[in-house]
Amino acid sequence: MAYDKNALIRLGNSSIMNGEYQKAIQCAEKILAFNQRDVDAMYMAAASYMNCNAYEKAIAMGNKLLAVNPNYVGIYVVLAHCYKKQFKLVEELEILNKAIAVAAQSSFSGEIYSLLGSVYSLLGQHKKSMEYFLRSCLAEKNTDKKIIEYSNYLFETNYVADISNKEMLKDHMGYNSFFKEVHRYKHDCRRAKNKLRIGYISPDFHQHAVVFFSHSLLGNFTKNEFEVFCYSNGVEDGITQNLKSLVTVWRDIRGMRVEHISELIYQDEIDILVDLAGHTANNCLAILARKPAPLQLSCIGYFNTTGLNEMDYFLTDLHCDPVGKNNQYFSEQLVRLPHSHFCYTPKSDMPVCKEAPCKQNGFITFGCFNNFSKVTDELLVLWKKILEQVPNSKLILKSRIFASEFGKQMALERMNAIGLAVEQIELRPFSSDYLEQYHEIDIALDTFPYPGGATTCEALYMSVPVISLVGERHGSRFGYSILKNVGLDECIAFSSEEYVQKAIAFAGDHELLDLLHENLRTLMKKSSLMNAKQYINDVETAYHHMWEKFCHK
Repeated sequence: MAYDKNALIRLGNSSIMNGEYQKAIQCAEKILAFNQRDVDAMYMAAASYMNCNAYEKAIAMGNKLLAVNPNYVGIYVVLAHCYKKQFKLVEELEILNKAIAVAAQSSFSGEIYSLLGSVYSLLGQHKKSMEYFLRSCLAEKNTDKKIIEYSNYLFETNYVADISNKEMLKDHMGYNSFFKEVHRYKHDCRRAKNKLRIGYISPDFHQHAVVFFSHSLLGNFTKNEFEVFCYSNGVEDGITQNLKSLVTVWRDIRGMRVEHISELIYQDEIDILVDLAGHTANNCLAILARKPAPLQLSCIGYFNTTGLNEMDYFLTDLHCDPVGKNNQYFSEQLVRLPHSHFCYTPKSDMPVCKEAPCKQNGFITFGCFNNFSKVTDELLVLWKKILEQVPNSKLILKSRIFASEFGKQMALERMNAIGLAVEQIELRPFSSDYLEQYHEIDIALDTFPYPGGATTCEALYMSVPVISLVGERHGSRFGYSILKNVGLDECIAFSSEEYVQKAIAFAGDHELLDLLHENLRTLMKKSSLMNAKQYINDVETAYHHMWEKFCHK
């Protein structure tokens, strides 16, 4: 067969599109056999190696390409993804910063800015992350990608304490600008069904924090009054298979066009469509923007307004948003449940609880297993005060970022800058046995302004008390709601000074700590936070009220 580069390039690109990466590599190798300096073939090979998880081969080929043509923009993106997958933050940042210099107005600039936004988010530099996600949104030509990057930008705002509620609402309302021309469905109350149809839509019906709170919605609904449809936009695992067995109808919508999913929901005659993701990764808000159901509700997965005009309600409770509070900062109408808007379902194989470690150690061990990107410099100052006033105490921090030496170094530099005694702090990467490591923790310290959700519940279920600082906006109050519903008012702080003093007071009472470590799981099981029957009754009562109001407009 005669050598035809263009034919091989077309075949290679087609193979990549079809996920046939080995075939694409073979095409690239045939071209390189004729011309070892062919940059298009090198790029095809590097991209294919990356998709086969052969990162070192992809990096070697990418560097070879850059030696021939340092202005070949696409290869910077391939290299950045390889370093990202290997959690090599230094190399990723370095290649992305080089890419900015050559990308300029290229079609890759949006992706480069997005990758930078992700790195800076991981490092806890959220204002910088916001900047890059917004730049990515502006640079992208593809509308679907623009929408994704704007959601990334909105999500980052929740980490930043000094953004006003009004500014945050305005930013979220800006999301509507992407959907000015989309088709919206019209609805009325006429229907032949005897039961209300509730649709839950999410990318997270698998091993994910949201599942610990959505399980009760799917597994405990009143079957003679409701039908439950699930629309799954994410990967599947064993948890997914379990959830499928709980509901009336399961729809796998991965890879489907937004318009087709919207039509499917409309044809399913869903009465109330419940979004469980908000502006988190792989969200489905572009579907809800088309209003495929007459009533649409946001809950659990996102802790702020969606800003979407077509979203009617936002589920909360009287602790997160007391009556008359925060209404003006949501585009949705707040629906306040009387107890908790969360219902926690722990993993089936949770470890047993043990005595407070201080009983054996003779000193207090604080801990925070929240993502370190939630840890602000202001919070580090509070931790410094706590450690200074609790003799011989230590603090264990556990987060994915500490799997990287660069990530560890960045964290230690921040701590040193405020005078925090780093010899009292242990940095641990995420590990599958993280729950057992709560046996080493006397007191957990929550983050602010973005508190723990599933992390807080896991700590409490492992019988570790959690000190949480309460803010004004919804997103800084769900730790407060969790603790109120468990009955741990003594763990709740309403000021920075109280946060420090509560931690110190608990540290000074070893008997109380040991009592909590023995009994907190039992207390939690008996609380509103884990009362599935009460929770589903509260939620379904709210659903009935929403529907009755809609039908009597």
